[in-house]
Amino acid sequence: MDAAKPDIVLLHIGTNDVTAGNTSPNELGALIDKICAKLPPGGKLYVAQIIPLSFRDVRPLNQYLVSVVNSKASAGLPVYLVDMYSALTLNDLADGIHPSRTGYDKMAEVWFEAIRNDLSR
Repeated sequence: MDAAKPDIVLLHIGTNDVTAGNTSPNELGALIDKICAKLPPGGKLYVAQIIPLSFRDVRPLNQYLVSVVNSKASAGLPVYLVDMYSALTLNDLADGIHPSRTGYDKMAEVWFEAIRNDLSR
């Protein structure tokens, strides 16, 4: 981030945590803090909810993500939640974990809609 100085950061993180049964990774809040501290003025961090998985319920982690993101946003950080969970179904997964081509296309649309207004700056 120091070299690239991105205006927009997209973060989709936590699938491995959910796979391991951890639905409230302690590192998320600290990671959000670190990323936001390195954003240039006007920069934004978008954090996506986890997509559905075939073998585990991701809703507890997604509830945790909502809580952390809302807390950080309430504290004044430029962090925004993206509902990636609702965008995909289990039919959009290639192997029960990773999206198929169609799933990735759906994710790209959700990301684009989230940042669309930031692209015209």
